[in-house]
Amino acid sequence: MSTRWQIAAKLADGRCGCIYVHCDGYPEHALTTLQKHYSDQQKIDRMISLGDCLSIAPEVEKCDTFHSRDEAWEEVSPSYGDNLAAVAEAHLHGDEDYRYLWDGQQWTMESFR
Repeated sequence: MSTRWQIAAKLADGRCGCIYVHCDGYPEHALTTLQKHYSDQQKIDRMISLGDCLSIAPEVEKCDTFHSRDEAWEEVSPSYGDNLAAVAEAHLHGDEDYRYLWDGQQWTMESFR
């Protein structure tokens, strides 16, 4: 069983973006990876721009995206908006266990369990 999750982040251009991630969302992996490898705003922006992912890697280029697996971009593209909570709610698939939020300074976690 996969631990599904969301990443919602404030972006450098002032918008907020959100993606769904299918695997490895438990805090010991996801929160640690985000805190250790995704503290640079440009890197966070690039990760969100990938769209929904099967998994996240320490390097953006190694993230396993659904789009690279021939999923239609319209089905896996990020959601964007002006409000972090609203964009996360709009992108909710309904089976996520966790949501990780970047407020422009730090990562926080919400649990749906």
